[in-house]
Amino acid sequence: MNALWAILLMTLVAGLGNSPAMMWFFFAWIGAVACQRAKTFKLVRQGWREHSKYWGYPALAKMIPGVSEKASMMVVEPMICMIGGTLLCYIDTTLGGFVILGMISGAVVTGVEAELDRKAVMAMEDAEIDMQRRARAYRERKGGY
Repeated sequence: MNALWAILLMTLVAGLGNSPAMMWFFFAWIGAVACQRAKTFKLVRQGWREHSKYWGYPALAKMIPGVSEKASMMVVEPMICMIGGTLLCYIDTTLGGFVILGMISGAVVTGVEAELDRKAVMAMEDAEIDMQRRARAYRERKGGY
């Protein structure tokens, strides 16, 4: 579904910005997505499993030694988008602006997902406490074993 939204957004931006560079980016992106899907299908046939909302491995960002995957996604990747988008503005401002906006949206989505994960873990901890309390009540009702 994310890919469909991206196609719509890129087409809209390319049309409104009257940007040939954005159209080239669009076609390059389509090719990159097709290649990645082929790799994913191959891995799935080999038994690989991952969460349906997994964004992928931050390969470019992980080239920096000593940076965790989480830091790569939350800090390094947005910085790469910012620097790359700024440089692309010299070629085409629409394309550069689009990449810079990708930095903002990627950081926001990553932050929201981190908060959702934090809340899910907190709910699991609360459920554990509830079950311990209920187990104590059950043991007391059954004679304290």
